[in-house]
Amino acid sequence: MLVALFALQSCNNHENESKHQKHKRQFSENPYKKEFDADYDAGINFFIENRELISSTLDSLSVDKAVVLAVVFPETIRYSLIQDFLETSFLETVYVESGAEYADFSIGRFQMKPSFVEMLEQKLKSDSVLSEKYRLISTFPGECTKRQIREIRLQRLKSVEMQLFYAAAFYDVLTRMYPDETLSVEFYASAYNFGFLREKKAISSHILRKSFPFGRKAGQNVFSYSEISSYFYQNHYKSIF
Repeated sequence: MLVALFALQSCNNHENESKHQKHKRQFSENPYKKEFDADYDAGINFFIENRELISSTLDSLSVDKAVVLAVVFPETIRYSLIQDFLETSFLETVYVESGAEYADFSIGRFQMKPSFVEMLEQKLKSDSVLSEKYRLISTFPGECTKRQIREIRLQRLKSVEMQLFYAAAFYDVLTRMYPDETLSVEFYASAYNFGFLREKKAISSHILRKSFPFGRKAGQNVFSYSEISSYFYQNHYKSIF
């Protein structure tokens, strides 16, 4: 997920990992650390520094914490990479006044867009169990106008804790969308990066597409989003959590 304004060690053999892994790659060194250097470290350090909040929030929601964090990890790299360009006050004003059709931009460490959250809210509301589980992020006071709802949504997006709720909700929604299938970490990551309401075939096709860090239309991409998520899942998660 990119801000609209910015046109801009080997694998561990754990049983609980195998169900999520389909495209394992072996590296003699970490190519992502080599490419992104301090920005990569910033992503790792964000999880270390916020480990208590992350664990307490995700554990309380009973989701697969390793998968959820692997999915959003590349965004923490991108956040560090482009944070000097993240002046969104004008876009926020346009969004509050007119909606995501006029201003849709990425916010926070997990680089979530208002449109993503709006779609997530709709999916939560259509599921009675998830709607209740995620009342904190799927409901608004009844007397709120559309403008006020957008203001509240932006405030939620600026909170690390609320972004963790959104990330967990995304995991639950996608799992509910494919109840009879075993989804890989790469698939979850691709759906998060490419669009979770797209057809499954399109999401799967995106897994190996080199669209990170500057998006599908940029010509400077080195890696696929999903492969970085997979690397975090295999090599970093257990050492941090």
